[in-house]
Amino acid sequence: MNCYYCKKELQIKSIFCPHCKKQVFILDSKIPKNQPSKSILNEYSKKYFDRAKLFNLNRKGYDYIYLNNYQKAVEAYTQALCIDPSNAETLRNRSYAYMQIGDFVNAFKDIDDAIKKDPYDALNHHRKGKIYHELGDFNNALICLNEAVRLAPNEADFYQWRSILYLDMEEYNKALQDNNIAISLKPDFAVFYFKRGHIYRELKDLNKSYDDYSKAIELDPQIPVIYSCRGIISFRRNDYEAALSDINAAIKLDQTNSLYYVYRAQVYHVMNKYNLSLNDIEEALIIDPKNEEAQEFKKYLLKMRNKK
Repeated sequence: MNCYYCKKELQIKSIFCPHCKKQVFILDSKIPKNQPSKSILNEYSKKYFDRAKLFNLNRKGYDYIYLNNYQKAVEAYTQALCIDPSNAETLRNRSYAYMQIGDFVNAFKDIDDAIKKDPYDALNHHRKGKIYHELGDFNNALICLNEAVRLAPNEADFYQWRSILYLDMEEYNKALQDNNIAISLKPDFAVFYFKRGHIYRELKDLNKSYDDYSKAIELDPQIPVIYSCRGIISFRRNDYEAALSDINAAIKLDQTNSLYYVYRAQVYHVMNKYNLSLNDIEEALIIDPKNEEAQEFKKYLLKMRNKK
């Protein structure tokens, strides 16, 4: 294969000639010499453009997912699949986007196609398991996640997701076992300790739950929900000052979560700080007027005030 301009031989798959730095064209004796050069772009140039376009569309889809714009993600991945309809990764990603907008029919269709094209990719089975989990079909979710773990026995995230499934199935000992494996594979990941804190909380082991939440905060002090959960444990242990401190930390990091204000209102209530409690409930309802927990607690506070 030779460059159309400088006639030198090309050994690379690029759209630029390394010699004259111009776009690559083939010199083919079957093509008339007077044919416009743009009409004889070589096959490598086209493949390069397709790969570049495919990469950009997949990247765009990923960015849309990060921004929670799942409909746009579906559109980007659909365009990418027009270029390469056999790309299992793109099918898997579009399946996730479909799941997020509640289109489970297409979510299953895409992930099944991805599994047909690449049955040995554990991520495909993991993603199908998450769809089943989202639908509350725990048995089929477990089958898929078991397959993901079988195909990738050293992938910590798969054990963690199966642990979450077991937690929802109220099989706490199995959840704990998988979570421990996940932590052994990835010991510096805060979320794993955070999730194990949930398991210990369900097992009524408040001390271990508190310790795991503390470890998660040590590893990543910027996650507000972990402070909130540790605050709830302190509340249950009747350590109201510690509970208040943690919930304050959660609110400092995220002032848009109405539940944090409800939790703090409950702490203020048991500390006999009625006005502060009512103020927080009012703030919770400003953020989320449909917050049923806030509505019920406000009724309770007003009822208590009337009794006085």
